[in-house]
Amino acid sequence: MTRCTMNLKKRVFIIVVSCLAVFSAMVFLVSLPGQLSLALREDSDCSRMETIPWERRSVSTMREDYVKPTRIKLDFVEEGFLYQNCCGRPNETAFKFIEPPQYLDNSKSPCWYNSSGLLSCVPYFFVVGVFKCGTTDLFKRITRHPDVLMGQKEIHWFTKLRRFGYSFDWYINQFDPLARAIDADIKRKGRSDLVIGEGSVSYFSDTLMWPNLYGNEFCAEPRHTVAAHIHHLNPKAKIILSLRNPTERLYSKYLFTAKSSELFKNPSPQQFHEYVGKSVRYYSKCLDSMSVRVCSYNHTLARRTKLMIHEGMYSVFLEDWYRVFPREQIYVVRMEDYSLDMVGELQKIYDFLDLGHLPQTEMEEIANFSIVNAGKNYDVGNMNNKSYYLLNGFYKPFNERLARLMKDKKWLWKDSD
Repeated sequence: MTRCTMNLKKRVFIIVVSCLAVFSAMVFLVSLPGQLSLALREDSDCSRMETIPWERRSVSTMREDYVKPTRIKLDFVEEGFLYQNCCGRPNETAFKFIEPPQYLDNSKSPCWYNSSGLLSCVPYFFVVGVFKCGTTDLFKRITRHPDVLMGQKEIHWFTKLRRFGYSFDWYINQFDPLARAIDADIKRKGRSDLVIGEGSVSYFSDTLMWPNLYGNEFCAEPRHTVAAHIHHLNPKAKIILSLRNPTERLYSKYLFTAKSSELFKNPSPQQFHEYVGKSVRYYSKCLDSMSVRVCSYNHTLARRTKLMIHEGMYSVFLEDWYRVFPREQIYVVRMEDYSLDMVGELQKIYDFLDLGHLPQTEMEEIANFSIVNAGKNYDVGNMNNKSYYLLNGFYKPFNERLARLMKDKKWLWKDSD
């Protein structure tokens, strides 16, 4: 009887140990990519690490930098690696740069005649984000200018469709009708100042595509981003970015998403607060042990929290864009300013795009069109104060960094508190 009892205990012990071993193996496999990338970054055989930039530091260091500000110095890399932070073997199946053709000198938009003798074009400007920051309305009003052809909004080729087999030929075919108009303009006048635009809000803070880009293999954070691929295709591209108070933007996105999908059923301020609490906990835990940049670009973390609060960590992504494009090629507008003075902000954007000056009456006509994509959310009331304070606290160091980056305290959004 004693022997049977001992054998039973032994079997139970073996089963428990085996289960724990399997569980440990599963945890190890799940965390392996992150562990591997970190190991590669710390391996002495890897490329020599650059001086640690702010993105590798903690949120507390960001706060210290704001209290005792030092000059923000960004190394301009254009299409080079943003950081030498990993040394995995390149994957030949990863997406490489699209080699640009020889663009015409007599077209403002980057265009060329293809092998069939037909004119093809890629965008002259890009509205790259951010979702629920008035980008659809802004894009539509930009295309009201007589020198701007009606471009494409929300193609997401650089971040999504390219992964699913949509070729570069497919991408440029989206602009074929506009290229025909430019071709006719060239044949009529000898040159064309008509421009083409594209708007995709996923471009600014992409967490999905970058692991598939050549040079990012085994990286915990990207060395190349979508910005570099746009720059390689059109080094003179004009980039337009619309931002708003990140706390208010998040609630607006939550209500919009609940209206248009099944992701959030029965939306309410309380449900939103529960998701906010979960999201802040997840990201705070990540930021306790990893760099700001690693957490910001982590797609698994973004999807797990559902709210995608990383999209409001504007300063992290903007610094990467500023390291690829010169500042004079990036225009950042606050949605709050655009809403208060649409004529003034549109005029600044038209000037940025080097478009012809319009009379005040025409500018007012453009501004007086109905607001696009507004009021399509659930009306469940304002967010809870506790959600507001929790999100404001989370975004505060990122807003402070943005204010320093833009050299203007309006990016702290104190006027909307």
